[in-house]
Amino acid sequence: IGGGLRFDGVNDNVLIPNINSNEMSFAAWVYKNANDTTNADAIFGGQRWNSNVQLQEGYELRFPPSSPNTIQFILVTKNATGFRTVKTVSKNLVNSVSSWYHVAGVYNKTTGDQRLYINGQLAGNQIHPVGNTIVPLTFYPDMRIGYSRNINGYFNGMIDDVCFYNGVLSDQEVFDLYNVGGDNTAP
Repeated sequence: IGGGLRFDGVNDNVLIPNINSNEMSFAAWVYKNANDTTNADAIFGGQRWNSNVQLQEGYELRFPPSSPNTIQFILVTKNATGFRTVKTVSKNLVNSVSSWYHVAGVYNKTTGDQRLYINGQLAGNQIHPVGNTIVPLTFYPDMRIGYSRNINGYFNGMIDDVCFYNGVLSDQEVFDLYNVGGDNTAP
């Protein structure tokens, strides 16, 4: 906290191992320097996209070029027979540049609930079929912080305090992550 990972929007990214589990949670602080209307501003890329949904894998968090102030949490799940479902939770931040935002995402396989949080508050959700598990990312050998392979987008700004969990965070736990230290200021 304090320094953060700085990305130039051109070619910076951080490789991390694939984080594959049946359900998960993540959180990070994000500060964008500028909007990119050509490529995505990817906070992290861990999804294989394909026009055939049944070939998609993983999950991703990004600002798409078509709507650069809207954050998207994309998630691919599958049922016991392997049939895949893709859902996206989006939130328009109106102005995503020059402000810190705490973003968090949660997927609960027991309820099928996919949730996106902004600054400790639930911003939106989608419901997958109950019992679906996350399709593991196997097509790529790693995930990337600050880059999306899907739409070749590099992040321009800072990403700080990135956390991935192999379990489901509650609403209160997400709020507590946002409120670390008793205040709600950015790192």
